[in-house]
Amino acid sequence: MKTFLLLSIQLHALYGNVFSQQCPSSALKIQSPLCDTPRNLRVNDIKCATVKLSWKGNKEQKYIVEATGADNAANTIFEVKAAEYSCDNGNCFATISVKEGAKLNWNVQAICNINGVTIYSPKVEGKETFIPSCLP
Repeated sequence: MKTFLLLSIQLHALYGNVFSQQCPSSALKIQSPLCDTPRNLRVNDIKCATVKLSWKGNKEQKYIVEATGADNAANTIFEVKAAEYSCDNGNCFATISVKEGAKLNWNVQAICNINGVTIYSPKVEGKETFIPSCLP
């Protein structure tokens, strides 16, 4: 009986950590080229409070459009995610709110559902854009 107890304790000490490990956080994004990467990112229209962005995409996919900006005059940084976008015949558009006088960096990432698994494309960076100040 002592031998069995000692063996049980040793096995638990040896393998206990293996069985107690948990799955990775669901916040991790699996990226794969199987999810079509957005292409030809462009800024179509710049106003003092909004920017219209475009890219080539697939209407069957969903997209995440994110932007960060630095407003040097106010010494602030802001982040924006486009909640709405549209895709028609491979042309996708999103309009985001921005702050005047800021430098804007933005990116687009596709989200695909392949065989019940959510997969993300690599993030594609758009060209840094300067937002003009509004005239009084």
